[in-house]
Amino acid sequence: MKISSIGFFFRLFFIASLLIPLWSCTNNPEVKDDDAKATEALAGVWRGDGTYEDEEDAGWSESWKMVRGSDGTYEVDYMIVHDGDKLYEKSSDAGTWSYKDGVYTEVNSNGDNVTYDVFSVKSDWFEYNIAQREGSSNIQETKTVDDFELQGPPEGYSEVTYELPSELLDEVPVETPAGSTVE
Repeated sequence: MKISSIGFFFRLFFIASLLIPLWSCTNNPEVKDDDAKATEALAGVWRGDGTYEDEEDAGWSESWKMVRGSDGTYEVDYMIVHDGDKLYEKSSDAGTWSYKDGVYTEVNSNGDNVTYDVFSVKSDWFEYNIAQREGSSNIQETKTVDDFELQGPPEGYSEVTYELPSELLDEVPVETPAGSTVE
């Protein structure tokens, strides 16, 4: 029986589609339970995105670039966007990170220590959640290229500022060192 070239390629494609997922599973094993391998896997450039679920911040979406150094330092850049109000906010932070026994910890630039329960660590996948936030969606990151850059704000969006307008600043009492106020 002679197989047509179309039939041959169809069969080849079918076999490949079955084998590729199996091959990728063995090439990207779960390392969450091995502290040394998980720490090694987490070093590098990662990206993530998500939306806020709480009522106060509903409508905001966030993307970030996380660079974890093998020396235990990190730098993170955030771009937070609210499409409904055409607003954006950019921020950055740096600190230290560590991984032990399925717990990922960051100490940020303010000295705040935040712990995360880890659900998965692979060479290109990290899934975790703030330890105190049961029931909320898990945070997910994927490893990316070293020169990855966050997208800038959409055109026509305004940056959120947290500064009081100058006319309000004039009304805020200023406390002097002696404890009295000047208006």
